[in-house]
Amino acid sequence: MRRTVGPDIYIRIHITNIKRDPKCGQEACWEDKLIFYEKVRAVGKELCDDKNYSNANTLYSRCISLFKNMPKKQKESLTEEQKLIRDEVLNVLHLNCAHCLLQKKMYSDAIQKAKEAITYVQHNPKAYYRLYIAYKEMNDLDRAKEN
Repeated sequence: MRRTVGPDIYIRIHITNIKRDPKCGQEACWEDKLIFYEKVRAVGKELCDDKNYSNANTLYSRCISLFKNMPKKQKESLTEEQKLIRDEVLNVLHLNCAHCLLQKKMYSDAIQKAKEAITYVQHNPKAYYRLYIAYKEMNDLDRAKEN
């Protein structure tokens, strides 16, 4: 955006809301990835509160990619406890994506995300509930009852 201040002076304004666009690279250490995850959860909740489900979903998806596609060396060096934490993180992120997709009435995608959450944590009432809602909205009552 250009604003004229005088006959020869222009000011270019570019505002980026850094708070709502946290960054973290694939090569980041485990602790940095967990810090990024916490930021994503906070910002994603804020975005959902503002009914900005598309941006929240994008942010959650970026974080899923970070944990799902970890470098092989880093993934192999995780302790059993860290592997459990990683599975829980991926579970929560997939559930949050499913929530955003349900709000956007994208039921097939919501079903896919809820099923992915179940792959990380099998006993997952929230994932089954989101599956139920999505199937119910698609008028697939037999599958809704199964979940």
